[in-house]
Amino acid sequence: MLPSDYFQSFAHLTLRLMASDDDLAQDEALCRIEYGDDVAPVAVMRQRLHHYPYGAFGLFEGSELIGSLHLWPMHQDDAKDFYDGKTSYNELWPMKMFDLVQQGGANLWRISNLLIHPRYRIASPHNPVAFLLASAMNSWAESGHMRYPVEVFTTAYTLPSQLLLQRFGFVKVREADQMMPGKPLFAVRAESKEGLFRGFAEHGLGGFFGDKR
Repeated sequence: MLPSDYFQSFAHLTLRLMASDDDLAQDEALCRIEYGDDVAPVAVMRQRLHHYPYGAFGLFEGSELIGSLHLWPMHQDDAKDFYDGKTSYNELWPMKMFDLVQQGGANLWRISNLLIHPRYRIASPHNPVAFLLASAMNSWAESGHMRYPVEVFTTAYTLPSQLLLQRFGFVKVREADQMMPGKPLFAVRAESKEGLFRGFAEHGLGGFFGDKR
């Protein structure tokens, strides 16, 4: 399945993989709201997607990007250096990511971005961030690109981000002062898909784990 072939609908929203320069420009602008200048420009994202075309999910309202999630396979040595506080975000970009996938699937993955437009950041069971996170990760889990046991890790920029990750089963594994980026590190580890998504199911999101379109 090509990146442009994947989509899933939720009410008036559509989740799909990002590929075009317009997608990436909108993603850069959305990321800049949250991260300021610590954002990968379009040219850098295009390079990353050249090496792993399935790494960037976008949540769209019509043609407008309102949320995104980036999920990348990682080499064991790079992940260890990041965990040990020896590596910053910008150094954590091996460019042979698809090689890992082709060698039978990667079992270390990093979420480098999880964002919703500020106007959608409301306390509601229908908040689209749950759909974005659950459906994108389900698509990834069904892709054949990963293998078990699996570990997914990410840093949390804000307290709401930390609470969201904890709600869906991520556990804090490093304090902010132990990390070179100065943000706490969270991870979820699982031996099976059931274990990976247990936190989602416990919060009533099991319906997002159906077949891909």
